[in-house]
Amino acid sequence: ESISHWIDTITRKMSPMRSIIIFSCIFACFSFALAAQPSRIVMPWMCLELCNGTTETINRDIASLIAHKDVISVVSFEGYRMWQGQIQRNPNVTDVSQRLRDAGFLLSPLISSFPYPDEFLDWMRAIFQNPDPFISQAIKIAKENNFWGWNVDFEPTVRGTQADAVAYAQFLNRFADQMHKANLHLTVDIGGWNPIWNMTLLVKTSLDRVVTMQTYTDNF
Repeated sequence: ESISHWIDTITRKMSPMRSIIIFSCIFACFSFALAAQPSRIVMPWMCLELCNGTTETINRDIASLIAHKDVISVVSFEGYRMWQGQIQRNPNVTDVSQRLRDAGFLLSPLISSFPYPDEFLDWMRAIFQNPDPFISQAIKIAKENNFWGWNVDFEPTVRGTQADAVAYAQFLNRFADQMHKANLHLTVDIGGWNPIWNMTLLVKTSLDRVVTMQTYTDNF
C-alpha cells in the first residue's frame, strides 16, 4: 500500500484530533530532506498530555503506531524541554520511550519550549554564545537512552531578529555536526511566524531534516 493510502485509512479510523496529533508531523517530514538522506521518512509526533492526551488515547496511539510500524521510520514525542539552558525531562507528560523502544521504533524525542516562557529567547541566545555544554548534555542523554537523535522544537514567544536567525542556524549546524560524530541525528521544527526560522540558512546546515509546522491543519 502507498503511504498516502495508509494515512487515509488510519485517519478515517481515528477521531480528527487524534489524527492531527499523530500525523501532523508526517506531512512535514516529507517536505525538506537534506544532503545524504533518504528522500522520504515518516516521523509521527506524539503530543501526549500537552494536547490533552489521556492514558486511553496514549495507549490507542501507541497501538496504531505498532500496527503500522512497517512504514514508520522514527517516532518523535514530547519528552524533554530546554529550561534555562539545560535539557530537562518534561514533568507534564507520560514517558513513552520504553514502550516505543520495546516495540522496535527508533526514537527522536522533542527538545521543546514548553511552557513557552517569555524569557525562552534569552535562554536560546545564551546557548548560541556557549553551545558546547548544551550539545554535550544532549549527546550524553541520547547515548544513555539509545535515541536515534533529537528533534529540536524551539518556539520563542518573543519575536527574534535576523541576527538571531543567523545565530540559530550556526548553533544547529554545530549541534548537527557533533551529533553526527556520535552517530546520532538531528532534526528541527520550524514555522513561519517568527523570523528566527530562516529556511535559506537552515538548508545549508548539517541538519538531517527540517520539519515545517506550516503543514498543520485542523481539517481532514
